[in-house]
Amino acid sequence: MVTVGVAIRQLYRVSIDLGKDAGATTEDPLAGIVLGVCFVFLGMLFVFVGLYRYFRSQLLMTRGKFPVSRTMVGACAAATLALLVGP
Repeated sequence: MVTVGVAIRQLYRVSIDLGKDAGATTEDPLAGIVLGVCFVFLGMLFVFVGLYRYFRSQLLMTRGKFPVSRTMVGACAAATLALLVGP
């Protein structure tokens, strides 16, 4: 996710630079920065969610239970989809 954020930022930068050379105007140069930062933030959030899930699963498995993680995975998938479809 972090890599995608950096790549989106770089693509917007390249399109702005090419637009200046060709005389074309870009709609919103700030959109690339905002979208890139959102992907980087979401990537860092996923790292913390994964850390939480790992230690929670370890704790529950030592108690003889098997944790179900459908809600957390569904929320992460929905957040990624919303970010991809939203702009």
